[in-house]
Amino acid sequence: MIGLNNVKLSFFLFGSVFYFYYFLLKPVYIILGLGILLGYFVKKYFVNYSYIFSSMFFILYLMFVSVMGKTDIGMVLNAVISIFVFPIFYFFCRNLKSLKPFIYFLNISFVYYFAEMIYRISFPIYKFNPSGIDDEWFYPYKLNSFIFGDSNFVALHLFCLLFISIILRLKIHAILFFILIFLTFSRSAILGAILAFLYYLVNSSRYTVLIKPFFYLTTFLIFLYCILNISLITDGSFLSKLYILDSAIYYAENNFTLYQYLFGNGLSQTFDAIGIGAHNILVILLFETGIIGTIVYLTYIFTFFLFKVSNKSCKSNLFVFLGLFFLMGFSLGLYLFPIMVLTIAVILSNMEGKNDQ
Repeated sequence: MIGLNNVKLSFFLFGSVFYFYYFLLKPVYIILGLGILLGYFVKKYFVNYSYIFSSMFFILYLMFVSVMGKTDIGMVLNAVISIFVFPIFYFFCRNLKSLKPFIYFLNISFVYYFAEMIYRISFPIYKFNPSGIDDEWFYPYKLNSFIFGDSNFVALHLFCLLFISIILRLKIHAILFFILIFLTFSRSAILGAILAFLYYLVNSSRYTVLIKPFFYLTTFLIFLYCILNISLITDGSFLSKLYILDSAIYYAENNFTLYQYLFGNGLSQTFDAIGIGAHNILVILLFETGIIGTIVYLTYIFTFFLFKVSNKSCKSNLFVFLGLFFLMGFSLGLYLFPIMVLTIAVILSNMEGKNDQ
């Protein structure tokens, strides 16, 4: 039977991915915002002191830059909501005895993103590329998303849903989300999804102790080879990321004050500065949030590795998830949003050990 509590929890979880591009007040802000207010009113969700301190500094930084300069309120809201909702997600994940709420949540999410994919591909948009680098044939099919501005952000959310499915060993869901990732035409996300599947296969093997170091080494060598032979890469998408990075460096050298070097040019303000969005984790962190903002952000991420876990594989899973996430971030750009912290909560809660009844 479908329990009412399972349905309510599944819709609360769905709130972590429930965006609508054409609404200024996104559904995610309403659903998770109410969940945070009601949740903390009823119960204190204490995680650990390292999380409290890193969260406090993170929120203070976001408040400071929001008051002192121009910044994107949407990115600030996403970060603040993610910080506050993580302890609630973590509490529910640790205390769930059944995977049904997550199965319902993943089912709803699949239907939602399937509808997004049908709409986006059915109504492509052709537009000018300010970098001057020719786009591939599929780019018009990436732009007309009713969830986000383009399918790159869709792909990041789908990757989180894919990783949750892999952790919970829901193979059908993982395959379905991989298909949706493929149809975002985001090659970085497709590569991340393939590596996530390979990691799962390696981790499930009886020879995992022998194979896992080889997997890590091979992934690192491929990445190193690409860096050393970067001049041979002629892909338009990759070259546009180099154009963004080069333009951001040039702009900073000629326009940044000491304050901007320390606190950044403002979240999501890269377009106003160089005429094109960031789409790169280095640009978002160093150019938009500055040296202090980067340290605050990375400190917050690092605190997740300080959690006490019941299974040592949790830390390995967390390392792979964040590693792949940041690897994709060099092409897609990212900061902090609810489905990201939900995925981390699932990983740290060792939910792969729970039954699905």
